[in-house]
Amino acid sequence: MATAGAALLHDASTAVLVGGHLAAVALLWWWATRVDLADRTSIVRFYMRVWMLFFCEYVIVAAAYLVGS
Repeated sequence: MATAGAALLHDASTAVLVGGHLAAVALLWWWATRVDLADRTSIVRFYMRVWMLFFCEYVIVAAAYLVGS
């Protein structure tokens, strides 16, 4: 999916899109391995980080268009 989306956005930088998405998924995976399912605070912290990545998606796409233009 990290590469398929880049193919659909013609004026955006493919390198920024793919690199940004792969970095985000690596970060998400790393955070997921550190969640303690017995600790509610740990779960909430992970949930909030997922939302942070969701909003970072806007930054990744905007940066890709700025670099690609």
